[in-house]
Amino acid sequence: MDSFANLMNRTNLLVGKGQFDSAALVFLKALDINAEAAWDSLWNQTPWEFYVALLPPQLNRWNRLPLRSKIVSVRTLLYLRDFEYALPFIADLARLLPKHNLPLEFFAKTHAGMGHFYCALQYVERIENSSFFPEFEFPVSGDGINSLKLFKLDALFELGDDDTFERCIDEELFDNRNPSLLLYKSFWLRNIGRYEEGLALAEDSFALSSSSQALFQRGWFLRALGDPRADADFRTFLAMPSSPTHDYYLPFVHCYLGQRENACQAMLDYFVANPDSYQGYYLCAEIYSLLGDIPMAVDCLEQAFRNGLVSRAGLYADPSLQPLLADPEGSVLIRSHLHSLEQSDLLCARNFF
Repeated sequence: MDSFANLMNRTNLLVGKGQFDSAALVFLKALDINAEAAWDSLWNQTPWEFYVALLPPQLNRWNRLPLRSKIVSVRTLLYLRDFEYALPFIADLARLLPKHNLPLEFFAKTHAGMGHFYCALQYVERIENSSFFPEFEFPVSGDGINSLKLFKLDALFELGDDDTFERCIDEELFDNRNPSLLLYKSFWLRNIGRYEEGLALAEDSFALSSSSQALFQRGWFLRALGDPRADADFRTFLAMPSSPTHDYYLPFVHCYLGQRENACQAMLDYFVANPDSYQGYYLCAEIYSLLGDIPMAVDCLEQAFRNGLVSRAGLYADPSLQPLLADPEGSVLIRSHLHSLEQSDLLCARNFF
């Protein structure tokens, strides 16, 4: 029989080689010897692919799993966006941890992932009112944004609770004039039509961060306000280095500069880099809508819905989707989906109470 040390050495070696299925089989043996020590000994840069490979055998013996293994399994389900399947496992954690915020955090993230933003907000408020230290699972950014408050802002943004959103984000900005928060508020101001204020915040964010997203946002507001300086911002954007955020906004910039072929190519490049992602399909819907190809926009938006898009705020207010909303088929698609999301959230809220 292999010693615990040998099993963990083999596990980490196999993980390093990318042989995740084999690593999971070896790690299961180490877990049977000493679960806590096994988790502590696992390489701290282990990719998600390992946890995905480990998930089926873990769930098959859920009732016999130690607590830490159950928590890791739930985190993996959330990573996979298998939210509905995760709910009973989170409920079991809540039973095991009746005085801990971790199950509440998992419930909040799960319901948000299902489009139940009102329910997610109720769980966040429970955490805020709890006397227990909130070990919130959402990552804390390097620029000091409180992840619990940021998640609350996301829920308020999606629910269209504009007064509460503005009050909460202004409280955060009072303590931390953060470029990401400034940009976040500028997107909200764009959605409600306060373009001059949005432009000022985008300018502040770019002055602090020089990010491609802030530059795009500044250019967008300048264009919407009829300011000819917008094209200069967009051309500067084209020269900025590639990144996931830059590449998402690149097809929009080509559209605004009248470069239709470049816009289509940039859109397809992003889609190929993000296969079967609702974000990739949503981007295609936006770009096709801007370019006036409504049938393709409708098809891509349907695919985004099938692949897990549950955001409401963009569907209500995204300027790129306005041509799609003006089309009878596109309008029915969006409004029907929004109605379905809202009904589901209301049903969940009724069960919550």
